[in-house]
Amino acid sequence: MTSLLTAKDTPERPVWAEPVGSTARPGSRWRRGVVACTLVLGLLTVLLSNGLTFSHAAPPPIKPRPYGYPAALDVFPTDGPCFYANSWGAARSGGRKHEGVDIITGRNKPIYAVRDGRVSKKYSGAKLAGNGIAIQIPDGTYYFYAHLSSFAEGIQKGSKVKAGDIIGYVGSTGDTFVPHIHFEIHPGGGKAVDPTPYVAQVDRCGYKGPRLKKIAPPTTTTEPPTTEKRTTTTEKRTTTTEKRTTTTEKRTTTTEKATTTTVKKTTTTAKPTTTAKPEESTTTDAPKDPDLLPASNNAPSLTVHDDAVKAKSETAVQIAGTGLLPSDLAKADVKIEVSGTKKSTSVLVGDCKTEPSKVMTVRAKKKGSKSLVVELSGSGKLCITTSTNARLVVKVRRAWTPRMRRYTFTEVTKVLESVDGKKVPSKGNVIRIKLGSIEGMPAKATAVLLSITATGGDKKSTVLVAKCGTARKAFVTVKAGETASEKRWVTLRGGDICISASRATPVVVNILGLS
Repeated sequence: MTSLLTAKDTPERPVWAEPVGSTARPGSRWRRGVVACTLVLGLLTVLLSNGLTFSHAAPPPIKPRPYGYPAALDVFPTDGPCFYANSWGAARSGGRKHEGVDIITGRNKPIYAVRDGRVSKKYSGAKLAGNGIAIQIPDGTYYFYAHLSSFAEGIQKGSKVKAGDIIGYVGSTGDTFVPHIHFEIHPGGGKAVDPTPYVAQVDRCGYKGPRLKKIAPPTTTTEPPTTEKRTTTTEKRTTTTEKRTTTTEKRTTTTEKATTTTVKKTTTTAKPTTTAKPEESTTTDAPKDPDLLPASNNAPSLTVHDDAVKAKSETAVQIAGTGLLPSDLAKADVKIEVSGTKKSTSVLVGDCKTEPSKVMTVRAKKKGSKSLVVELSGSGKLCITTSTNARLVVKVRRAWTPRMRRYTFTEVTKVLESVDGKKVPSKGNVIRIKLGSIEGMPAKATAVLLSITATGGDKKSTVLVAKCGTARKAFVTVKAGETASEKRWVTLRGGDICISASRATPVVVNILGLS
């Protein structure tokens, strides 16, 4: 991520961004005019370069978000006039690619929160981003702004903001010399996506490029009034009877017609039962929940299987209840790696109940991998079949219970290390850890996966952990002069982590996952 524009990828500057110059014509009036304009422009330049704060008459307009795009914006990140072009994926120094959109505008213009949320990250003086800030919404999606000249008063990590609130001011800090906003969108907290069509949806710069593609919402179909049809059918039936009574010579023929009419009636009555189908087909066109998309290839994971498998032999991989995973899982985000093949190999994956489907083909003597979110069997298993002998590795990055409670493995984050007497938990020293104060962690969580390593002193000691305000339970016990470690999920339900020990015990506490 960087915003230093090169000659190759710098978009054309709009008229308002061009340097202003003039040529004096003969005559004192023209000279006086030129001098006056030069003074005014010089004054503006000084004010702009020394921290002039732009004022806006009214907050930016909040526009309706299009259906099917959970990460869509409510407001544009700044005021016009401004300029941007689609530079997504453009080459950057060090082999990097541009992962945002650069909105070029005047220095110290206000920068707005594009959605209701909270400040999840705040940087100052970063090498590339300079001053940066991230706004996160409840589904995990976050919006990142870089190169700010300064932050708005009162904006801190954890601050709640509304769409249209000023969170900072345009600048050129970090790896750039051009005042602009480098803006990124990370749906569900995952990889960045091209933000240009999202920004264009709430455009205030006059951008003419494509917006978000329109997705029609599911339509609700109502059943036709079956009672009226049945009533009408009854009337026809009565009419047929009257005809039957009136006609004596052709009674047999009339009876056959009456029978035919009855069959038609039955067909008409059955139609209302099939009216629900259009609603199902419309719903399938809706976009997938970003939360159920696979994580990136390098996402933290737990290896649940690493062994050789035989050709065309179904391998049942136990996921639920394995290692640090709970036993009641319905879905899992897995990365499947296949290697050691002597010829081209097909890999099929299923939930051990239905017919498996092919997910990838691995070339001979090559290594292949596939990331996907899969359904698990009732016992929490995943069944995998390879067409040839191979080595199979299965890693779990996230998992969901039937009620969609999610368990996510995170990067190892150290939250406590006993380096002095104040940080050593003991019977009279309870240490409180707030998730919101840890870089990269949410303010609250239902549960956390903790790893605690304890070092014993002269006597045996037990480290106790629980949600603050509840009774702490034994987490790990260490013998005198030894070291012991334990990994376990701790239920928080939005609270903080409290740690104590039966006697003074040096500890190292890491967070490995969240729920």
